Amino acid sequence: MGFASAEKAFRSFSQNRKTHKISIFSENIFSLQKSLESIKKGRLNFISCCCDEFYSLSQT
Repeated sequence: MGFASAEKAFRSFSQNRKTHKISIFSENIFSLQKSLESIKKGRLNFISCCCDEFYSLSQT
């Protein structure tokens, strides 16, 4: 009986570890996506700023 309960405890422990790893992984993916989005926004702002600058230079 003791061996079976120990095996059960170990299985639940390894299962929890797997799900924990998966949740950490998905959190990392989510933060990576957010940083990529902010980089894209920053790049778009930079490009539009450059375009505005170029446009104002070409107008004069």
